[in-house]
Amino acid sequence: MNNLEKLQVLLPHWIEHHAEHASELHDWAERIQLTGQVNTAERLLATAALLQQVSDQLSKLLTELGEQDRT
Repeated sequence: MNNLEKLQVLLPHWIEHHAEHASELHDWAERIQLTGQVNTAERLLATAALLQQVSDQLSKLLTELGEQDRT
């Protein structure tokens, strides 16, 4: 298995991993907001959004790699 093939195996794992962390951050933001720590909750949500952006980029990369395989 070459490095590109390995990457195609790893990317879905990384995407799922980021989604799990983003979900946890959302959960914590809700908990923290209930304590009145609005700024902290907002920072957690912003971090979750950044993780989503990373996942989006990884998904695009996975799609591009799949398209390269078909050519």
